Amino acid sequence: MIHDKRSKDVLRNFGTIDLLKAELATRREQLKFVAIQVRTNITAIFSSLHYKHRRTIPEAMLQYCVIPRATQSPEDAMFAAVFIHQLHFMELPKFSSLLYFDRIIKDVIPLVLCATDREARSLGIYLKRTFNLLLRWRCNSIAYNQEAAMKVGFSLFYGPTTTCSFEQFSIIFAKWHEQATQTFEYGLRQYDSHGRSTLLTLIKLTGVFPVFRGAFKTMKEAVQVITAQNQMKDLQVIARRYLQILESQRSKLLQAPLRAPLDGRGSGDTASSRSLSRIPSAPPSPA
Repeated sequence: MIHDKRSKDVLRNFGTIDLLKAELATRREQLKFVAIQVRTNITAIFSSLHYKHRRTIPEAMLQYCVIPRATQSPEDAMFAAVFIHQLHFMELPKFSSLLYFDRIIKDVIPLVLCATDREARSLGIYLKRTFNLLLRWRCNSIAYNQEAAMKVGFSLFYGPTTTCSFEQFSIIFAKWHEQATQTFEYGLRQYDSHGRSTLLTLIKLTGVFPVFRGAFKTMKEAVQVITAQNQMKDLQVIARRYLQILESQRSKLLQAPLRAPLDGRGSGDTASSRSLSRIPSAPPSPA
């Protein structure tokens, strides 16, 4: 009796495996078809845009396409992040990936401060997927040169070069990380109104933020203040959990690069900002 039941279970499981394999093959074919359609249609749309809109395209995409979806659900947040990354690898004309990532730091992260619990977790998923890609490029010069520096989205007219070098990107990444740290620290310091949403997002960012020792110290000090707030038990529990997560990441921290100027003039802060401001809104005139 038991043997017969097991045999039926095995046969049923093998049948399920065959169905899943068939479904996977169908989905892969569908994905190829959709990818071709997306590439064709989006490339045509971006090609029709004027160069003067190059700096505003990332802002418009974030405002009307990414942010509404990234705050809707965890699944939508992951889709929004992956979709834009695919646009980067498609090398769409007039789409600056550098400016897109810059606007994420300046426009998306502050949304965490006024997010609901569900929105904060969804934004954390979206930001983690994005930070994971940026961190991969920051820690692997070969991957950066192949996946970013050679792409249209990382082109800029800066000195004698037209692409953002790995050294330049490392400094820009550090600046982005610093700006993100300042925003998250503010949310933690204002724990009575922004602490919960900030902590929920930071928990989702485990492994990709913070990655520098200075930011780690800043985050830890701010969270420790919350762990001492006995009158806010629910927030205190979340803060203690995140503090444990922070400590588990200590051995993986990086040393922030020196603020060397990107073009041999001024400080690293102004140079990193200047490098992005020099991304042209129009193609260079012929000589």
